[in-house]
Amino acid sequence: MIVENLNVAKRHTRPRPIRDSSRMGGAQVVPGGILDKPAPVPVANVMVVCPVCGTPTRVGIAEKEVKGETVRVRVCKREGCGQEIDR
Repeated sequence: MIVENLNVAKRHTRPRPIRDSSRMGGAQVVPGGILDKPAPVPVANVMVVCPVCGTPTRVGIAEKEVKGETVRVRVCKREGCGQEIDR
C-alpha cells in the first residue's frame, strides 16, 4: 500500500536519451539526479482513523439490529469512543 508523503525513498537516476526523438531535431535527454519516489508501506502498519474522535484506532466488531436482521459493524476501540466507523 502506498501512502502519500509517508515512506519517501530517494532514487539516483542517470540521464537517458528519449527514443525516437531524432524526428524532432536534436537528441533529447531525460534529466537525471536524485528523485523522491513513494515506497510501499506494509498494510499491517496502517491504522483506520475514527471519524468521530479523529484519531488512529484499532477496529472492533459489534453486532446491531437493523430491520430485524443482525448486522456486523466496525467500531472504534478507543476508550470513551466506541462509535461506528462505517456509516
